[in-house]
Amino acid sequence: MRSRPPTGHRATFNRRFTSALEHADSQRAPGWSFLPVCLMDDRPEVLPWLGAREGECQFRSLAKYVRFVVYKRDEDSLEPQGIFQAAADLAASNQLASHEREIYEETRAWFRERLKKPKRFARSQQANAHAFAICWFKDTAHEHLAQVRQFVYLLEEHGIAVRQLTTARPGYVVYEDDFQIAAEPFRGER
Repeated sequence: MRSRPPTGHRATFNRRFTSALEHADSQRAPGWSFLPVCLMDDRPEVLPWLGAREGECQFRSLAKYVRFVVYKRDEDSLEPQGIFQAAADLAASNQLASHEREIYEETRAWFRERLKKPKRFARSQQANAHAFAICWFKDTAHEHLAQVRQFVYLLEEHGIAVRQLTTARPGYVVYEDDFQIAAEPFRGER
């Protein structure tokens, strides 16, 4: 038995949704995926907060986690080295000018005050478990993401290329706080 085509409110919604999907697909950057967030009347309290009206669709990037890396493998995780370790290595090499050293120390102090060091880096509960987990910022940690750009600046000033990685699938989460997670990558995604 065939279902009848939607009418009324549902039909209007379906037209808007299809139109929004087509528009988002034509506007998206290569390699980006979008998750449709459709706003219906079942949660009207979120509509003003999202800047949308009932029946509209908005599209959010699926990327929830952000990581900055350099083109060097970390010996422990076997993943690209993270920006904190890369910045520490640069500082330890004594290649920073005095004003750059000041930027490094201020940024490091800022993170020491506002970002906890994860308590776990392994899925296993065993004390001697190999630590495979890598840290990712949550995409909602706006201040932290802005501040980490100080390290990006320092590294790039010294010819060290920095990449920004984003993902919705960081792996098995072994630690989480308000600003970051530590996750062990899924097997086969290393």
